[in-house]
Amino acid sequence: MRTQSSQSLTTHKLVWVAQNKLSLTTMKAETPYIQLHQRKRTWTPVAVNAGTLLAGGEEVIQRALALRCLEIPVGDFISDAMKGDLPDIKGCKELLISNVER
Repeated sequence: MRTQSSQSLTTHKLVWVAQNKLSLTTMKAETPYIQLHQRKRTWTPVAVNAGTLLAGGEEVIQRALALRCLEIPVGDFISDAMKGDLPDIKGCKELLISNVER
């Protein structure tokens, strides 16, 4: 039968191993900004076959089209923000630029 102190010691060892293993596997890039940039995936719209729009689908399409117009102001916002102070961390500016490049 284990005593409370040996159980506590075992728990602390497991926590230490879990934390160290987590920190080793989570951070694969030099900085968090580089890691985010490496995780980005390209997105390409594809043509779909014509079909019947289901009832209520018009509202979904209208909302999607309304959200589409937000992309231009967000790009301008990011470009303006890059003119100011940014963290002096490698990859920060490159990540922001990648969000407004076409």
